[in-house]
Amino acid sequence: MPAWLKREPLPDPCTHALVVGVSHYQFLPQTDADPQPENRETFGLRQPKTPATSGWKFANWLKDSYNNPAAPLGTVRLLLSPSDWEKQNVPALAGLPAEVLPATRDNVAAAVDEWHDACKTNPDNVAILYASGHGIQISKDDGGIVLLEDFAKEKSVLTQSLDVPAVRAGMAGATMAQQQFYFVDACAVRPKEAIDFKSMGQGVNLPNPFEGAARCSAVYYSASPSTEALGEPGNGTLFVQALIDCLELAAVDTHTHENGWWVVTTSSLMKALEPRVKALAKGFNATQDTTTGGQLAEVIFHVLPEPPKVPVTLELDPEDVVAAATARLWDGVATSVFEGEKFTPKLTKSVPAGQYVLTVEIKPPVPGFEDQIPAFPVPALPPEFVKKVAVPPA
Repeated sequence: MPAWLKREPLPDPCTHALVVGVSHYQFLPQTDADPQPENRETFGLRQPKTPATSGWKFANWLKDSYNNPAAPLGTVRLLLSPSDWEKQNVPALAGLPAEVLPATRDNVAAAVDEWHDACKTNPDNVAILYASGHGIQISKDDGGIVLLEDFAKEKSVLTQSLDVPAVRAGMAGATMAQQQFYFVDACAVRPKEAIDFKSMGQGVNLPNPFEGAARCSAVYYSASPSTEALGEPGNGTLFVQALIDCLELAAVDTHTHENGWWVVTTSSLMKALEPRVKALAKGFNATQDTTTGGQLAEVIFHVLPEPPKVPVTLELDPEDVVAAATARLWDGVATSVFEGEKFTPKLTKSVPAGQYVLTVEIKPPVPGFEDQIPAFPVPALPPEFVKKVAVPPA
């Protein structure tokens, strides 16, 4: 099976990614007006409009932005089943390259095997798996099951699914990538039709060897147990939107590492994802709770190529002095980031992350207030810096 992306020559060690996005289901009603099929168990599901968009967005973020100097991106295996709506409204999904195969069980099983074999060539490799589509859980302990394009083909309906926890369990061994990241972008609800079953088939998985687990195998779930994952047609799931936001700024560690890198780590991503998803869901008058599991260890996931741009927002108190005030943000030595900036009434600028000094002048003077605010530090650190500055009375 050809990889959608393969660097030549292949770095060693490197990062191997597998991305799956399913919005088209062969055996689900094709429109909201169509009835559920009478001869298949479909859990009452219908065609979604965002998972394939989400997989495409994340795969392209990996291709264009992912940066891990210790294990550069080597391969991305990409399987997408876009819905008719996505083909008509998301231009990139209308004519996918031949290397992007439909996310059926057979194709996904072959891709998982190839991804596994690529990852186990060097323990310093990094493994990334992202899967988006309809998702279910059979019990409180069995989440992370993503339904594939040919779901409901058989009576054992979960045969056509991707069992992410079972795949993760098989990613073990002395030569296996010791840093692994799993992103399960799917609902985690238990259908009422599944209550009477202990098993409804075995999804795509890997043999579970009697070998030690990877040092880090973090799992980021877009929805907590018994809840749904939300999406925005055209922009993808809220989870993938939040994930990319976090990787570019919101989850960037608030200090540089010893080599001067600005990085996203296992824990900084975990801390940032939940509030970011909540904020996006609130914009739709909804709620969505993420959760994290797996074997957590503090490792670097992504290194920004340069300091991130941090929004700095400043206000003055009282507002009486705003019209006469100008601000200077500088490094405390000689170099200004900005100078002579006005408050209107807020001053908002995106600046490279770092430690700065702010001074404010009031010209012409405003009766009853000092004409200069004493310099104070501005730690412009991700994700933002917001401060209301009090102008001293004269």
